[in-house]
Amino acid sequence: MHLQGVMNLSPVKHVEILETEKWEGYTTTRKYVHFQGLTLGLITFSNDRERYMVSRAEITDVRWAKISPFRVGEYTSTVQRKFGLLADSDPDLKSSYGSEGGDLRFESADRKITKIIYDCYTG
Repeated sequence: MHLQGVMNLSPVKHVEILETEKWEGYTTTRKYVHFQGLTLGLITFSNDRERYMVSRAEITDVRWAKISPFRVGEYTSTVQRKFGLLADSDPDLKSSYGSEGGDLRFESADRKITKIIYDCYTG
């Protein structure tokens, strides 16, 4: 999906610029794009307006279930079963799950997922 498609996923509440880096001949901009129930961390490039990298996704609303194998409101025990042995000793899903490519974390209340956080390695 091109950047414009990402920006049209839903009405944008606001864009938060985190950092701009100057490189030889172009700049990169790290930003958070806030939608209702979804925040995307993006890196955009001045020399290619359609190019972007996703650095983070925070999901706090069930309406975004289509973009994740996990959903807000899901029982922590259901998510724990999806992870299998990896999450056996983590009933509240307080651990971080991932590798050098990125990680996945959850926040929960009353044994239900309230937030899903994906952090992606961007180099």
